[in-house]
Amino acid sequence: LVEPVVRHGKTPQFLQSEVFDVSTIVSQYEELSKKHRSIAIITKTTEEAMIAEKLLAEHLNVQRLEPNSSLQPNIHLLIVPSHLAKGLEFDNVFVIGMEEGIFPHNNSLEDYGQIEEERRLFYVAITRAKKKLWLVNSKRRTLYGMDNVNPVSRFMKEIDEELLDKDVNEEESKVIRKENMIDKNAEYNVGDRVKHDTFGIGVI
Repeated sequence: LVEPVVRHGKTPQFLQSEVFDVSTIVSQYEELSKKHRSIAIITKTTEEAMIAEKLLAEHLNVQRLEPNSSLQPNIHLLIVPSHLAKGLEFDNVFVIGMEEGIFPHNNSLEDYGQIEEERRLFYVAITRAKKKLWLVNSKRRTLYGMDNVNPVSRFMKEIDEELLDKDVNEEESKVIRKENMIDKNAEYNVGDRVKHDTFGIGVI
């Protein structure tokens, strides 16, 4: 019996990514590793798997599964693109990026056949878990340089509520107001070079 859990929340600074949020994995890792249970992160695409590997490799012993590669011993986390996950099983599985535009991908939203293929990949991903399954989504994320508030994936909404143990962070989203971004005591002229803590150096 798989125990499914849905979680989303704030990402630790060193794991902030343009593609996904893996904060839940970090918070659960220590407990799971003590029990010597196999742990896998399943991503929608190979690109996302490569980003996950890059982000986590400095902190954990990870392996990104590639076509025809064999599993290495003593790996803390295995990162698997959804299309390579079929036939594998793990005690604990984190399926990340469960948002509209990511899983399912933006390119599939207008095509029924592609949505069905995305749904098939989702089914493959969630059925890899033997003991516990996390479906992870973010309320906010930076995607391709833009701040996005993505709806929860339709695939999560299709799961019976009684099967889900939701852990939802109700923290209010921060609102950035234009008037708070301007130093009213400073004098600016066209052509001035300015430096912003977030956006860096620019010219007015």
